[in-house]
Amino acid sequence: MIIGSFNPISSKKNLNEIKKYGKIIRNDFFHLKYLKKNSNKIAFIISRKIGNAVVRNRIKRRVRNILNHYNTNDDKFNILFIVKQRFDELNYKSLCELINATFDNCYEKHCKKN
Repeated sequence: MIIGSFNPISSKKNLNEIKKYGKIIRNDFFHLKYLKKNSNKIAFIISRKIGNAVVRNRIKRRVRNILNHYNTNDDKFNILFIVKQRFDELNYKSLCELINATFDNCYEKHCKKN
């Protein structure tokens, strides 16, 4: 099953809940905080040091596009995607591979605990 789409996390309460209770996966290009919930939602934290608004929006579009095609096995998560400065060095293909590997790791860890 393909995820469909992620809705944005709009409330500060949900964002703070993910920051406080979410599990984290780190790599050189981004950190991913996630919390199992009843719907797929995503929020981005991208510093202005990364680039101008065009660059930051391109990063968000790419990540959303990759996540929209990820198979989730019917699990629902709220995700906080924290972008690091080296993120823009990645081309689209390597970005897809890295995000898919990270999400596989995320689901693997989640399934082991349940």
